[in-house]
Amino acid sequence: MFSDFDVLPPSFNFNVVNEIQLNFSGGRDYDITIDDIKSLTKLFEIEGRAGVRGPGDYEFAIGLSGASADNTGTIDVEWTDGQPVNWSLEWIEGTGTANFTIGSETISFINNDQIDQVFNLFLINATAVTDSKVEAGSSIEFEIDNINGSPLATPYNISATSPSSGRDFQEFVTDVFVPPITNMSGTATISWPGSLDPTIDGRSRLAFKMKAYDPPVVSEPTDVTSVPEPSLIWGLMVLGIFPMIKGKK
Repeated sequence: MFSDFDVLPPSFNFNVVNEIQLNFSGGRDYDITIDDIKSLTKLFEIEGRAGVRGPGDYEFAIGLSGASADNTGTIDVEWTDGQPVNWSLEWIEGTGTANFTIGSETISFINNDQIDQVFNLFLINATAVTDSKVEAGSSIEFEIDNINGSPLATPYNISATSPSSGRDFQEFVTDVFVPPITNMSGTATISWPGSLDPTIDGRSRLAFKMKAYDPPVVSEPTDVTSVPEPSLIWGLMVLGIFPMIKGKK
């Protein structure tokens, strides 16, 4: 019997995960890598980032590739240091439609090639780069605390913090959800330690992405030999259909 969400426990602040085991309904499972996940057909992608202060840029986007040029909707947000921004998301089965909402603004993406797919697995990552626009110690956090109307005892959370130099990158994938996801909600937060506000012109130096997938069904093993029940074997032996095994003399 499956619980409302038959998933692996959330992962916190992982480095790039090389491998994670996915447990599919029916008790079948296999090992899959991050690269395997990325090769699956994507349903949609949400991206949040530092952006810039004022008009002329955006902080959230939806599309097949998040905030890339082919996005189908954007939302402007004025970040406040350490203040969470509430968001919600819905996937409308049978339509290929994803709706992402912050406050009174909703942006949408329709994947006409994936209308019949269900949303039951996601990959999330976070990036934090240190340079003249973003000082060390600045961070971005993305959290999912409610799925299909049920609060999560342990939210899914990922964050990245700008190191003394270079880049911090965190990423992980979830297990397959049973039943599939139709809606979720959570928060996004950007924080900084000093006077250099990364949301003035940080753009994608602080960013997160959530990518949604519908993994293929795992087929039953084909190399398993079927063995009759003992009662059936005895019946076949009586009828002379199943060969008797004689001991050694």
